[in-house]
Amino acid sequence: MIEGIVFDLDGTLYDNDGMDLANKRAIVRAIAEQMKITEDEAQEMLERALGKYSSSEGRPSLYGAALQLGVADELIESFQLEHVIPAKILSADPELAREIERLSGIVQLALMTNTRTTIAAAAIQALGIPTHAFAIIRGGDQLARPKPSAFDLLMICKELNIKPEQCVSVGDRWSVDLAPAHEIGMQTKEVDGRDELYEWLCGISV
Repeated sequence: MIEGIVFDLDGTLYDNDGMDLANKRAIVRAIAEQMKITEDEAQEMLERALGKYSSSEGRPSLYGAALQLGVADELIESFQLEHVIPAKILSADPELAREIERLSGIVQLALMTNTRTTIAAAAIQALGIPTHAFAIIRGGDQLARPKPSAFDLLMICKELNIKPEQCVSVGDRWSVDLAPAHEIGMQTKEVDGRDELYEWLCGISV
């Protein structure tokens, strides 16, 4: 029986490239400012870092790559808050909002994403989903390790007081969202975007 669901954000709760593009713009500007280089040079540096810090577990997030380059988190945050404004990028999704709110009365819900926590919460609100539907909203700035991270999934299960095998990790990327969950015995659900997620959620009952 499912007692908890841990959602990914981008590509799962919504299909919108605007958030990714805005975040990349913010990261590039932060690198340029930190290193005192042009934005074109910062873009090249970011791409090299994404390749350098990749591993068998996948590529690091843009945020993680910038931190690896030594960019101050406060600087990254300032540019992200300037550029990544969910209310201007995302549209309300009443159908999905109703379904998630319904499920919050049945199982415990959590959100785990490499997106900064404040921006993730703003994205949830922009979709029309009440943030109180999620017992936990944990963004990249609050993760012990950036996704893919089995450690943080396990910590969320512990905080929810749910055994991993009673919890489902839902996301659009196997290597990032689901493989780490599988490692610790969680159930997994891979979805190809918002519509597939919605259809799956509608099938969950008490």
